[in-house]
Amino acid sequence: MDSKYFLRVSDAVHGLSTDPATAADPIRRTFLCDGEHISCNVNVLEESEDVIHIQPDHDELVLVLEGECGFRVGDETRRVKSGDLMFIPRGAEHGPIVDSGRVALLSVFAPFFDRTKKNILWSRDAFAAEAAPAPATSTRAIKRGLMTANWPLNGLMSQEVV
Repeated sequence: MDSKYFLRVSDAVHGLSTDPATAADPIRRTFLCDGEHISCNVNVLEESEDVIHIQPDHDELVLVLEGECGFRVGDETRRVKSGDLMFIPRGAEHGPIVDSGRVALLSVFAPFFDRTKKNILWSRDAFAAEAAPAPATSTRAIKRGLMTANWPLNGLMSQEVV
């Protein structure tokens, strides 16, 4: 699709070229769009590698496009598959745990993800010895709050990983 407003995500996943600004990161990804207050990328993981990380300044939504894997957000780890959506509050340790083949993910960040700055602290680097702020609310509290607002998150996720 040749447009600055319309994107075919499957083309981005299958023709993924790594964004040069993030080439040294353990997650191979390309950014699809940037707005004044939001950014979106796709990433593909094919091997088990330590990709747990923190974004101290960004909230993130992650949608599983292809495959399935474990996924950690804060102190919770769940099995997720194509169609599952995760909310990651800024400052929360999170990331996929690839254990059964290729996984493709779509991430939406707010605010805008400025790739000229160090926005991610990686577990493999001991979070770069920088302390990230704790999230204002735990993921469980957020989940409970959304459920009371009649957003049924219960049925969206598979069973908890043990």
